[in-house]
Amino acid sequence: MKVTFERVIPDEKSSFRTIHNNSPISEFKWEYHYHPEIELVCVISGSGTRHVGYHKSNYTSGDLVLIGSNIPHSGFGLNSIDPHEEIVLQFKQEILQFPDQEVEAKSIKDLLELSKYGIKFHRKIKKIMIPKLRLMLESEGYKRYLLLLEILFELSKSKDYELLNNEIMPYTIISKNKTRLENIFTFVEHNYDKEINIEDVAKLANLTLPAFCNFFKKQHKSRLQNS
Repeated sequence: MKVTFERVIPDEKSSFRTIHNNSPISEFKWEYHYHPEIELVCVISGSGTRHVGYHKSNYTSGDLVLIGSNIPHSGFGLNSIDPHEEIVLQFKQEILQFPDQEVEAKSIKDLLELSKYGIKFHRKIKKIMIPKLRLMLESEGYKRYLLLLEILFELSKSKDYELLNNEIMPYTIISKNKTRLENIFTFVEHNYDKEINIEDVAKLANLTLPAFCNFFKKQHKSRLQNS
């Protein structure tokens, strides 16, 4: 499985990007990738595989996930079947700079900090978000930006979520060790439904077991077991 850097280009006359995927899934490439932009993925309808950082699992009946900057992830249409519809927002944290005195913005700052672990929101908040995300597709200019702030503020006030990872995957692991990680992720992808011996993965990475543990730290805890 390739790990690629994705260049995100903001929409015309906008500081961030919106994507509406509503075509047959065969028309899209669901690659494992990373980018500096924070990403909000709302799968309005459909099922598939959720792969964010060290976390991998299947989902049904849609999904709503906030992914932090440079966290490797796959497209959520991976292993999906039609019909599949999703709305995605991609934005850099720099467009959300607030003065330190802006107390109301602290919850958004906290949300973006948590996004480094990957945040999965549950159904209640997703239902609230869908109309706002659909409106985002129709909005222009400053109304789009204000709607982004409103969405993030609503999410920051929600307690209806769980973190997908126990620790942050530094993007430097990807950029400095791309080939080695591609081999590891490919092995895990092909053996996802089995117990995986961590020593086998260490050999694949051409590392001793202690060196591998230091390099990859607890990655895929639920799937990699030390025998």
